[in-house]
Amino acid sequence: MLFCNSITDKRKLVKHVWLLFHSDEKNKNAWQTEKWKEKTTQHKKHLIIIHETGKVNSKEVMRMRETSYVIPGVPGKLALLADFHNRPDSTILPSLHAHAPSLICIAGDVVYGRDPLKTQEHVLAFLWDCASIAPTFLSLGNHEQSLTTREIREIKRTGVVVLDNTWREMDGIVIGGLTSAYVTDRRRGKEDRVPETKWLKKFAAVPGFHILLSHHPEYYSFIPDAVDLILCGHAHGGQIRLFNHGLFAPGQGWFPKYTKGIYDDRMIVSAGLTNTAHGVPRLFNPTEVVFIDGKQKLS
Repeated sequence: MLFCNSITDKRKLVKHVWLLFHSDEKNKNAWQTEKWKEKTTQHKKHLIIIHETGKVNSKEVMRMRETSYVIPGVPGKLALLADFHNRPDSTILPSLHAHAPSLICIAGDVVYGRDPLKTQEHVLAFLWDCASIAPTFLSLGNHEQSLTTREIREIKRTGVVVLDNTWREMDGIVIGGLTSAYVTDRRRGKEDRVPETKWLKKFAAVPGFHILLSHHPEYYSFIPDAVDLILCGHAHGGQIRLFNHGLFAPGQGWFPKYTKGIYDDRMIVSAGLTNTAHGVPRLFNPTEVVFIDGKQKLS
């Protein structure tokens, strides 16, 4: 059961749901005026800047949020993308061009379902475009479980570096990718849903600033403390967000702990780039491109 803290909260919730599903053009514009403003907040040691852009119609929410974190110590400017799921893109690439990140980190699920890569017409073009903007790294999420060796080679030909339980070093950065247990289970022919983590100790021992792409935020407990920054997706922001909490996430169930935002000053979870829950809309939960900048200083 969901609880509202006051009569005012209940009225606001009812108003927002009504506007989402029953508004006319006048009310839609009012919703946009009220909700689509740039918001800046101070959170612990980090500056968080949120900018939302998009539109609302009577049946679905079509919007994307740019969320920027300033985290001292992060080398350069990173972009975090997750859960692309073969979506047609009109907002992601312009956002990347505008922010000009030094690295693009894709935390899994660029494909959707078990269809062959050649039938997922948006994936390779999107990866080519990302790699043309900045060095791009991809870890494998649960939807990548059906990719063949040949299809992974096709992805590598776009210029994207696939991190499959391995790491790369560049300019003082050590960047690794923890592969989804769905992928490794399929390769081993069993289903224990436990990721392969033995390599993480060696990864964490390499000198440099450690970035780990882990599609699943619920793998957090497997990751060594020496890893400086963990970038995740998979939770889709909790699908429906009420009072800044997600309602459900795959791998975590109801009222999940990790859905979007920053945790323990080192793990960032993206709300993802698309909606894949058939019949369940994303409510109060925009899709998201995340930027992490370590060069700016907090005032």
